Amino acid sequence: MYWIVTPDAHIVEVLFLDSGVYRSQGLFIADDVLPSHVLPDLPITVEQNFI
Repeated sequence: MYWIVTPDAHIVEVLFLDSGVYRSQGLFIADDVLPSHVLPDLPITVEQNFI
């Protein structure tokens, strides 16, 4: 799993590995909570990455 961050637009795309292929889980903005299989109990919003 990894995130592609677009700092100017405050957008994060979350990708995950599925059968050897990275697939997009979606684009997230503002108060969207970023999904994480690695840290499922740590809710973090997009905007928290830009503080």
